[in-house]
Amino acid sequence: MAEGFTREVKAILIANGCSRFRQGRGEHEVWIGPRAIRPFVVDGEILSRTVANVVLKQAGLDDRF
Repeated sequence: MAEGFTREVKAILIANGCSRFRQGRGEHEVWIGPRAIRPFVVDGEILSRTVANVVLKQAGLDDRF
């Protein structure tokens, strides 16, 4: 689990129709999705299960780790 959840979160987002909107500050990216109320931020390195779940929730998805 040293690599974190970044790869899995981005794969779930892409599979659900979300896409990268623009680069944010530092390693952050701003994404948009069909079920998201507004653009949401995805950290470049998601190490926490809690943060991964928050990103999925902001994207409007029911998936959880």
